[in-house]
Amino acid sequence: MRLNDFSSIFSGVVESAADEIAEKSSDPQVRQRALLWKTYAIPALYRSVFLSDPLAALIDTWILCIQMREYFEVGAGKNSFGEYQFVAAESSRRLENDVLEIVKKSTVEKELPKASVLIYSWAKDNPVENHYFVRSATSELYAESLMGGERNIRTVFGSILQGVEDISSELNAYSEILPKIARWQAEYFLDQALTDERIALMVERSRQEIDSLLVRTFEGVDLQRIETLNALEQQRLALTADLQFERNIILEEIERERIETLNQVRELTDEAINKTSVNMTELIDHAFMKVIQILVVLLIIGMILIYFARKMKAH
Repeated sequence: MRLNDFSSIFSGVVESAADEIAEKSSDPQVRQRALLWKTYAIPALYRSVFLSDPLAALIDTWILCIQMREYFEVGAGKNSFGEYQFVAAESSRRLENDVLEIVKKSTVEKELPKASVLIYSWAKDNPVENHYFVRSATSELYAESLMGGERNIRTVFGSILQGVEDISSELNAYSEILPKIARWQAEYFLDQALTDERIALMVERSRQEIDSLLVRTFEGVDLQRIETLNALEQQRLALTADLQFERNIILEEIERERIETLNQVRELTDEAINKTSVNMTELIDHAFMKVIQILVVLLIIGMILIYFARKMKAH
């Protein structure tokens, strides 16, 4: 997310600086170099930012900013813009500082010095050579991120959502920048054509090529967007079906366990009631016998008392 935000900042800073140089300079070659700078540096940044692995993207973006700053300060491009060279140098240094802040927020503090030495050393050994920003691959600096444990449905779903967000951001970025690049390339072509003696023919041809290039660019962007959205929709439907299937299995298992638990509780309750009934019956029988015994004893005592009473009366 930080790199996606940085890509917008990078594009705005480079475009603004290049336009400032082209506007202020009266040298045609300086204006052409300014056009080349923004035409090729910004796509180079997007290629770095939208690498599929976030760590690889961060490393490549960091190196690109270092290479660009060194290119305009001490490298082959240090004299590209004449008296306005400082504009490119200051802009590049600002972008390097911005990406360094992202690095600090994304790196363990104690590991930063070691990483900085490695990154700056590699950038120095592999400088940018021209305004086309052709660069060496940074694959040897790429560090594989480790994932412990098994991937559950949540981590897979999270990865897919992140991938969808990255693709959407990339499409939006390219949709915004591709028309600009097409226009900048056309302006560069026209600027060169103006120095040719066949200026009228070249201008007319340029207009036709500009129109054709813009049409092809927008058609390509629309086609890519449609294909990507269709693929994402298929992935979403497949994932939703898998989640629904797993949800049904879980609910069925919960219902089965609930029924088994209720049956066990019912059995235990019936058993307790039966035991209680037997015990109450035995208790009642025992009490009844005791009462009968007491009544018999009282009856006998009563008969004895009556006998003695009659005998005494007779005397």
